[in-house]
Amino acid sequence: MNSSSLLKMSTTAALLGGLACSSLAAPLSSQFTYQGRLTDGGTPANGVYDFVFSVYDAADGTLPLAGGGLAIEDVTVENGVFTVSVDFGAAVFDGSARWLEVGVRPGNETGDFTLLENRQALTAVPYALQALSARTVATGSVGAPQIAQGAVTAEKISEGNVVKSLNGLKDSVSLVAGANVSITSEANGLRIDSTAVPVPAWQLGGNTGAPGQFLGTVNASPLEIRVGNQRAAVIQPTAGGPAWVGGNDANTAGTSQAAFIGGGGTAFFPNAVAGDFGAVVGGVGNTAAGFASGVLAGSENLTESLRATIVGGRINRITQGAPHAAIVGGTGNLIRTNANEALVGGGVNNSIDVGSSQAVLAGGYFNQIGKNAGAAAVAGGLQNAISDGAARGAIGGGEQNLVQARLGIIPGGSFGSALSYGQMAHANGQFQQKGDAQAGEYILRCQTSTTAETEMFLDGSSERIKLPNDGVFAFSVLIIGSARGPAAAGYEIKGVVQNRDGNLAFIGTPAKTVLGESAAAFDARVTTTVNPTAALQVRVTSAPLLVGDNIKWVAVVRTSEVVNHN
Repeated sequence: MNSSSLLKMSTTAALLGGLACSSLAAPLSSQFTYQGRLTDGGTPANGVYDFVFSVYDAADGTLPLAGGGLAIEDVTVENGVFTVSVDFGAAVFDGSARWLEVGVRPGNETGDFTLLENRQALTAVPYALQALSARTVATGSVGAPQIAQGAVTAEKISEGNVVKSLNGLKDSVSLVAGANVSITSEANGLRIDSTAVPVPAWQLGGNTGAPGQFLGTVNASPLEIRVGNQRAAVIQPTAGGPAWVGGNDANTAGTSQAAFIGGGGTAFFPNAVAGDFGAVVGGVGNTAAGFASGVLAGSENLTESLRATIVGGRINRITQGAPHAAIVGGTGNLIRTNANEALVGGGVNNSIDVGSSQAVLAGGYFNQIGKNAGAAAVAGGLQNAISDGAARGAIGGGEQNLVQARLGIIPGGSFGSALSYGQMAHANGQFQQKGDAQAGEYILRCQTSTTAETEMFLDGSSERIKLPNDGVFAFSVLIIGSARGPAAAGYEIKGVVQNRDGNLAFIGTPAKTVLGESAAAFDARVTTTVNPTAALQVRVTSAPLLVGDNIKWVAVVRTSEVVNHN
């Protein structure tokens, strides 16, 4: 068969059944069945043919829908009858009118399709019209009979329109009045009243207090206050008065009477009070373990002594038996046992040792006041120290200064050493050891009432000017003595003295200048001693005519000091 003969073919076709469907359980398909009769030259066709189907939105439309023609090849035609399944997709059939165009060619050819003369209007099965009309629902047309039982669930109801549940209860819910409560309906509302005698309650706007009223408990149970469902404070009853524990819920006061924790603390670093009447105001990891002791703030501070206080800082500690001691701040500062009323102002790793009551260490780094150095003081600086027993010694500041004797003083500088009682040492460095390159100042005194030669002492009774081993002093001594009335004498003595393995000797002869004498019998001289300690001595003599009078003597000794350790 050739193409010219196909152009003369005619066909009759019908759209059978509309859109195809399967069982009720399966979703509708967009596929439909097309059945037609094909004639060739007026004779029913037999054999294999290829068909092409195109759908249009008008009988004379120029552009096919669904992207062009749908080719179906090798369709068997028997006695002119053929049946095919056609699927353009669901989007093509939106309820609008559609026209089908059909082309055909013999199955053994690959040329163009011959189009049938007229496009066919696609008509719907009558019940399909009902499906089309269901796209829109008239207002008020759906009533209770059309809605299945249980079809409307809470999830399908918008918020704020109906009550879907009441405190988790669903379905049939009723309100039940309890003891001393009545429930009555008023129009569209419910009225809930108390039927009991009114009981005073704490109101959100506050209450007007009256004698005997209180907010709290009447038994031995603690009272807990919560914020955001977290414990903010707990008040515990104790024999000595309630204990208040605020802050992190890991904070604790144990059984401490009338204790107080204001706040702070963490799960790993809680605040604690372990002594009666103790207090921790805030911070983290702080502990007040002594009776009436306290920590104001900071972290990891510990007071173990009676009425001891740490204001702040970190890892500061006052040990047991140091009552009334205090650390203001800083890090790693320490006050030990029996350092009563001692004070550390701040700084880092400063310490007051055992028995140094009333000692003061104001600040600085790694400064120390040793044992039994009561009322000693270090103002600041770095690695300054008051030795054991150097009570009332003082260091004003500087670096690595050392006071080794009572009342010794170093104003500042570096590497100074106050070896003698009451000595004032000045240094600005060292050769090898503290005190081997410095100046010193000493004050001696005594009283005489006889003509006997009398030694002057730093404390007026026994303390001498000590010369360290291998030390050499250049000294200048200014001496004044006075009795009542005009009797007086003054001297200046200068010289050099050295200590070699405990043997003291002058280098040259000390030079004495008489500054003034009211009587020739007055006298003064400088000498040395090795018993009990190598020392420089100043001795004075009174005039005979003043026997019985009380003559007061004062000497100021100034030294330049070198200690050679080679």
